[in-house]
Amino acid sequence: MQKLGFDGPYSGTRHQFMIYGQHRLVIPSNAEYSVPQLRMMIR
Repeated sequence: MQKLGFDGPYSGTRHQFMIYGQHRLVIPSNAEYSVPQLRMMIR
């Protein structure tokens, strides 16, 4: 994701997150979401 322009990952309270411009994208653990669900969330 860093190649796409995201900064991070940074540690949050419960999850890590990445920054893209002024947007913050939370990175859930794989135990919570499957890979297809993560792809849908990013789009």
